[in-house]
Amino acid sequence: MATTLETTIFTRPARPSAWNPAAQAGPHPWLTLREWQARASLHPLSRFLRWVLLDWLLEPTDLALWPPSASWARVRVPFLPGSLGHKSDDVVIDLVREELAALRQTLDLPPQKLSGLVRNGLLAAHGRRLRQLEDRLGTERMAVVVELLMIEGNCAARGECAG
Repeated sequence: MATTLETTIFTRPARPSAWNPAAQAGPHPWLTLREWQARASLHPLSRFLRWVLLDWLLEPTDLALWPPSASWARVRVPFLPGSLGHKSDDVVIDLVREELAALRQTLDLPPQKLSGLVRNGLLAAHGRRLRQLEDRLGTERMAVVVELLMIEGNCAARGECAG
């Protein structure tokens, strides 16, 4: 939970977006806060993967496919150099699934649950980790994996899908 001082210093008053009054404005005048945060987190990825993921991240989360994770953490760091090289493709694909789930959960958390600095740090870490996974799998393979995950969701991996 953010401290009172942290909340006072590092938050801006919520205001509606100039072009979408139903959404909170982001730091850029023509982006909602979620648009800005999604773009910032995807920035380290290849242009193609940014294109594949952006619209999906802007859509409301389907909680039946992407339920919140009990293991979501407020602290996330990049993978250690070389740590992904010896992992099997199946393990790396599971890491992609976990990272996308954590990214969606970070984007979905209300501002009062996560201060701006912590949220921005998490978004940067998600982007860096996804880039490391993209480097390990290659852009084309990563794109195929991401597109399948966007359809299947995270609940299938955990056996929690409804229906």
